[in-house]
Amino acid sequence: MLRGKDDARDLQIRTTVLTNGDNKIKILAQVLDVTEERRTQSSLSEYVMKYSTLVETMNEGLGVINDKGVLVHANAALCAMLDYTEKELVGKTTTDIMYGLSLDAVFDKIKERIAGKPSRYETHLVHRSGRLIPTMVSASPLFNEEGEYKGSFAIFTDITTQKNLKKALKTARNRALLYLVLMSHDLRNNLQEIQISTELLKYRIDDSSSHDHLERILHAVSRSSSIISETNTIEELAELSFCERLLDEALNETVMAVILHFDDVEFNMSIQVSDAQ
Repeated sequence: MLRGKDDARDLQIRTTVLTNGDNKIKILAQVLDVTEERRTQSSLSEYVMKYSTLVETMNEGLGVINDKGVLVHANAALCAMLDYTEKELVGKTTTDIMYGLSLDAVFDKIKERIAGKPSRYETHLVHRSGRLIPTMVSASPLFNEEGEYKGSFAIFTDITTQKNLKKALKTARNRALLYLVLMSHDLRNNLQEIQISTELLKYRIDDSSSHDHLERILHAVSRSSSIISETNTIEELAELSFCERLLDEALNETVMAVILHFDDVEFNMSIQVSDAQ
């Protein structure tokens, strides 16, 4: 439709046929001005056309989303990931394809994009079958030449393999820790029996040479028991998460822990750190 002299507008017309008791037919028409929506979709499509070869050959899924949170383009990888055709995906909202994403969350993300903030987060995409796909999303805003926000594009990476590998590694680690605990328990019991028996032999044997051998056995038992304790301690430390710490605080706490562990050892510590990064 032409409004004014040069202002062409795109309209969407919906009609409904109504009848009354007089058998008179009336037509109810709803006319919507979709000019801006079409322009936005056209603008976003231009971004896709510029990089069509890259977009369609990349392994990761890519979706272009308008400023209302609606998909206006999906590459072949995203279609294959969700088992939809591009025609079926275009027009869906992000709440349709992302599990557990509320409208409030969508609006919050749109506000971040308008502010020019990219984001990277984990979510689950919903497959056509209803299966949830663990996915890493990297989203960035799209602006036109005038700096107006037009939407965003998002890279969707299927991380199912990484998640399964992480789960398998965790299972293997837990199994190894269980074996370690069981072996440590059994070894400690056997070492205690050796230690008790050796102590009894020391009191029954007067030969000094035999006493030396028995002392060596006791020392070996003590050392073996320490190795078991140290191994368990290492496993406990491996479970701790990393975080930023001040160097002097970390060193002080470490030395204090060592002092408490070794009563017969004297420690003197002096820390001087300057211009450390």
